[in-house]
Amino acid sequence: MKIAEQRPSSGLLRRDAHRIGRRHLLVGGGAALLASSAGLRRVAAQSITVPMGIWGGIMIETVKAVAEPAFAAKYPNVALQFNVRGATDEYSRLLVSRDRPDEAGGMWNDLFSALGSKAGMFDKFDDSLVPDRKSLIEKLQPADGLGIAFAVQPFGIAYNPKYVEKPTSWFDLFNPKYEGKVALIDNFYDHFVMFARALGKDEHDIEIAFDEWAKHKKSIGVFTNTFPQLEDLLDKGEMWLGPHWGGFATGAMRRGLNIAFAWPKEGCTQASIIAHTTKNVAPEISKFGQRFMNVWLTPEYQTTLLERAGLSPTNLAVKIPPELAKLDGIITEERIKTNPIIQYDYAYLGANLAKMKRLFSEKLR
Repeated sequence: MKIAEQRPSSGLLRRDAHRIGRRHLLVGGGAALLASSAGLRRVAAQSITVPMGIWGGIMIETVKAVAEPAFAAKYPNVALQFNVRGATDEYSRLLVSRDRPDEAGGMWNDLFSALGSKAGMFDKFDDSLVPDRKSLIEKLQPADGLGIAFAVQPFGIAYNPKYVEKPTSWFDLFNPKYEGKVALIDNFYDHFVMFARALGKDEHDIEIAFDEWAKHKKSIGVFTNTFPQLEDLLDKGEMWLGPHWGGFATGAMRRGLNIAFAWPKEGCTQASIIAHTTKNVAPEISKFGQRFMNVWLTPEYQTTLLERAGLSPTNLAVKIPPELAKLDGIITEERIKTNPIIQYDYAYLGANLAKMKRLFSEKLR
């Protein structure tokens, strides 16, 4: 199986995957004319290239380690082309070139999944091509029914247990004992969504959350825009607690860092990695793209994400080890029966990012 990681030309997705060029028929001075129809089909199949959008880091690593070999075993004559990219940049590209997309499908977060769905960038999956979809936890799937969440984590509060009692509420971030020791991510806004909801509103009235934070500005010790920096600050005790993703916090804890994760009583937001199949892709290429994404839904692939990155599975067949299942940072079917997990209006928040940034600057800087 051939693997490439450079970006394909936009014409790639328009090419007829079964076209057989004249040179195939003239090989060996016409000897190819004697080839069987099965042989011709094999040559045609080898011309199919399927470009897929993959996140970097652990995601491309697990794709190469688990998903690619599993797919190659079933479809050895199909070439995958991995476009390593983020959700933000790919959304911008597809927004202006949706009639000539550069990938058959790929990985998205909740916000850009919702925006892309609203903008008409994605198609519905053909259930016959993603049979493992039927084994997923339905409550964790996107409400619009277009994408498929194959890895999830809660967004709550991470803390250093040497300095902080396990938080039970989002309002514990305002405890005077922790003044100047709260690390606040300044380019992600789920904690404001949860404060708005805890105050009786929601993301459509999110300014109330910024106003509440403004009353407690002294709690904030540092602003950060990366979760590795947040984890480093907590581990060293320079900061003691802050909003964070449960899977990443669990992964940090398993690496030996002084970090734990709490699921506040008001709930956690759901942070997902979502598979989408792109519109306006040649049918044969789209089919193989969907078959490849089905590998992401399998217990084998999701178990690897759980073990390597602390990302919670959505497939019910994944056996979560007891030592992980008891942790708040891991989403289980049992946990979400009692602990609120919030899927909010991601598209609204995404469409109002400029407002979020303005409120952050005006109220908290």
